[in-house]
Amino acid sequence: MTQNLARYIQIARHHIYGTPLDEEARMEQQRVGAIEDLQTYIVQKMDISARRALFGASSWSWDDDAGATVRFYVDDQSFVLAHRHDRCNLFLEVNGSKLPLALLPDLDSQLFTDHLLVTIADALERTTFL
Repeated sequence: MTQNLARYIQIARHHIYGTPLDEEARMEQQRVGAIEDLQTYIVQKMDISARRALFGASSWSWDDDAGATVRFYVDDQSFVLAHRHDRCNLFLEVNGSKLPLALLPDLDSQLFTDHLLVTIADALERTTFL
C-alpha cells in the first residue's frame, strides 16, 4: 500500500467512523480538497476538447507556495497552472524555476480559455528564439 493510499484510507475512516485525524492527515485533506477545487474550476472554465488537449498527460498536486497545481507539457515545455485564493496563475517551468506568465481572468469561461491558450502559444514562440 502506498503512503498516499494509506492517507486516503485514514481520511475515509474519519468520514465513516469519526476516527480523529492527525495534523498531517488534516493538512492532506485540505490539500486534496484544494486540488479537487482546481479540477472543478477548470471543468467550469474550459470545454472538454480544450481540457483534453492540454491536460491529457498532466499531474495534479499541491505546492506550498502556489497552491493546487496542474503540470502539463506542450511541445516539451512544462507549464504549471496554479489556483489559490480564487486566483489562477500560469507559469512556465524552466530549470526547476516557475516563471510567471499570466494571471488568468476569472470573469468568463471563454476569456479564461482564450487567455490561457494565447499565453501558452506566446511563451512557446518566445522559447524557440532563446
